[in-house]
Amino acid sequence: MQDTLLITYKDSTYQMTIGGLKQLKLRLIQALKQHQPEAYDHLIKELQMYSQPFLTDSTAFIGRWRLRTERESLWLEHQQMPRAPLMLFHLAELVFADGQWKVKKITYKKVWKALDRL
Repeated sequence: MQDTLLITYKDSTYQMTIGGLKQLKLRLIQALKQHQPEAYDHLIKELQMYSQPFLTDSTAFIGRWRLRTERESLWLEHQQMPRAPLMLFHLAELVFADGQWKVKKITYKKVWKALDRL
């Protein structure tokens, strides 16, 4: 397992570490609690109880939350389980400000034919 992952975001390169992911995990929990705690209770509990940060050769994860880039944005994406033809993906948009990663907003998207995407 890796200690560090380089992330390209808005024409800059950042270093993501396990320590950084642990801090981001706490910020994600806080953002979910502030946004709609009753709607995200299951995600909050999953993060608190089961989600450990880890890095692979090309991706950072906090449990089932996967770091992704999309249109000049950086997101943590959580896929519903089990996989189905219509799936709900929870998204946490990230920004790098004041020397740290922060959760800018929480949203979701529905993906039709999600099984074809895998």
